[in-house]
Amino acid sequence: MIKILPTEKFKITTYLRPDRVEDKLLNFVEPYKLVRFSFPFGPSSDKPYEGTIENFSFRIQRISKYKKRNSLPVIEGIISPQERGSLINVTIKPNQILNLFMSVFPLFYISISMVVGFSLFLHSDNDARSMGILFLLSPLWMIIVSFFTIKSFKFDVQQDKNFLLELFE
Repeated sequence: MIKILPTEKFKITTYLRPDRVEDKLLNFVEPYKLVRFSFPFGPSSDKPYEGTIENFSFRIQRISKYKKRNSLPVIEGIISPQERGSLINVTIKPNQILNLFMSVFPLFYISISMVVGFSLFLHSDNDARSMGILFLLSPLWMIIVSFFTIKSFKFDVQQDKNFLLELFE
C-alpha cells in the first residue's frame, strides 16, 4: 500500500516516572468505545481522547464531535524509564481506513476517469468530446480533494503533538 499521509515521530523527555506518565495520560483518556454517539448540542465526553494505556505504552485517538473517527490520527507511544524521569517515543500516524482511502481511491478514480475520458474524447460526436474533456479534467478534482485531506490531517497531527508536549512539559 502506498503511504501518502505523513507519519510524525518525536520524543518527549519528562521528569515524571513512567507510572506517573501513565497516570497523567489516564486523566485525559477514556476507554475506547466501538460506537460513540455524540450530537453537536448533546453532552460531550469528559476526556478529549480515547484509547488504551497499559504496560508503559499507549494507543489513543482524539474524540471529535465534528470529524469521523477514521479521519483522525492515531497516537502511539512507548514510555521508557530514564535516570531522571521518562522518555516517551511518540508516533502519530493516519488511521488505517484513511490511509487505505488515500492510497486506493485516487488511483482508482484517476484511472477510470482517464480511460472514460480518452474514449469519449476520441469519439467523433462533439457532445461526447466535451464530456471526454470533463472526464480528463476530473483527476484534477481528485488531486484537490487529496490536498485538502492531507492539509486537514497535518492540522490534526499538530494539535495532538502540541497537546502531548504541553501535557509533559
